[in-house]
Amino acid sequence: EYLPMQQALEGLSDHTTPVANDGEVDAATLRARKADIQAVRQQYLHPDTYSAFYDQEDQYDNFSLSRLEIVQDKTLSPLERSEKVAALEQTLPDELRESVQALSRLQNLNTLTRDWQTSGGSDAELRQMRENLLGPEATDRLEALDSQREEWNQRVSRWTSERNEVLANAALSEQDKAEQLDALRQNHFSASELNRVKALERISDGADR
Repeated sequence: EYLPMQQALEGLSDHTTPVANDGEVDAATLRARKADIQAVRQQYLHPDTYSAFYDQEDQYDNFSLSRLEIVQDKTLSPLERSEKVAALEQTLPDELRESVQALSRLQNLNTLTRDWQTSGGSDAELRQMRENLLGPEATDRLEALDSQREEWNQRVSRWTSERNEVLANAALSEQDKAEQLDALRQNHFSASELNRVKALERISDGADR
């Protein structure tokens, strides 16, 4: 049964990931392909054998396809999609839910956050979306990281502006510039941050050339 089934499966359409005109994975084509694979397997295998080997795979694939369809549904807001994905996860058996939640939630969050940014969503919508996918404690940690990242970006922006002013000052010698930059750098950043800042400077200087 196995070898004829594999030969029949190999006769199906190619295994490349279908892509729609907008560059997104084509969920409808993936679902049709999954249905073809199921039909071939069920044709060659006894129902008990099929169930033992493929029930969990089918559950995961159906969840993944449903999740993809929700995430790609632009008639819904990012917040509405996060609510639907959270509800979909609750339909999974406990053991399967635990194995897919971490990865799928990260993928969902990244996709929906990009859409939230594009649509100009509010901070309240972002928080609710994160809570739907990750829960309140993880959302608190993400918000703390957001604050740290914003504070860092502001310091880097101020430092870059001051650094450019020093470098553009023709009245200063190279030695004077180096000394002023060193003092300014230590004023803006801690000792543990200096290597990171210098690396950013090298990247910026290389891009300017």
